[in-house]
Amino acid sequence: MLGVTFSMPLNIRNNYSAQARAANQQAIAAEANFRSVMRKQRFAIQSSTDTLITYQKNYQRWQQLMNGRGKRSGDLLQKQWQSGDVSTTEYLLALQQRAEGLNAGIELQSQFQLSQIDWLLQVGQINAVLHQLF
Repeated sequence: MLGVTFSMPLNIRNNYSAQARAANQQAIAAEANFRSVMRKQRFAIQSSTDTLITYQKNYQRWQQLMNGRGKRSGDLLQKQWQSGDVSTTEYLLALQQRAEGLNAGIELQSQFQLSQIDWLLQVGQINAVLHQLF
């Protein structure tokens, strides 16, 4: 009785195509995620810019309207009341309306400044501006 053992190496080539496909899919997913983030940031910047421009126009318009009128209107109202041209009730009502107008201007200025800060945050320039200030 004779026993023979024979072994022959199988030449199976692994071209790593599965790993290449997986890496390619990961790269495509990363690129899609990047594009999504960029698109979202672009829209946020555009929205912030539009808001900033709107507040800027409104604030500049208010400044033009109030150019020195705030103090003059208060002085004029005081003189009219002291001379008896307006009653105390009318004077107080006019003072309240004047205060509301000035308060609206302060609120508009505040919103304008907040929109500037938001815009700087969106475009990533807030650190540069803060370094310039300090």
